[in-house]
Amino acid sequence: MPLSRQQTDERSRSIPFQFETQAALSGNQFKLLNNSAVRRLSSDNGAAEVAVWELYNLIKDSGETINIAAEQPKVLSSMQAERTAWQDSLRNTLAE
Repeated sequence: MPLSRQQTDERSRSIPFQFETQAALSGNQFKLLNNSAVRRLSSDNGAAEVAVWELYNLIKDSGETINIAAEQPKVLSSMQAERTAWQDSLRNTLAE
């Protein structure tokens, strides 16, 4: 486990997670949130506008206050595809 031994500064892949109806994908620099299944009244920190897709630059904005999804369409699309692949793999595992 190189990351735990501080032998690397980056993960080899993003970390996906889901809690109830919200899904997220956290990479080395960006974090993607999907709020399509639930309509939240406010963001986790109360500072960002709630949107179906939220994308944050964790290096420049560790407090996740500025949703950059509109400014980073390539990153958004790539992370959406990665999240979808993860969710598909979960469905396939549960179907077995």
